[in-house]
Amino acid sequence: MSDYTLGYFLVASGVIAVALFLVWYSRREMGSEG
Repeated sequence: MSDYTLGYFLVASGVIAVALFLVWYSRREMGSEG
């Protein structure tokens, strides 16, 4: 595995983690309103 592949994997993992967090947070906020 080259450094570029490892870097891309880390960036992709970070983006996915942030996206999942935003989805969970938005659903949690909207859930309180019904």
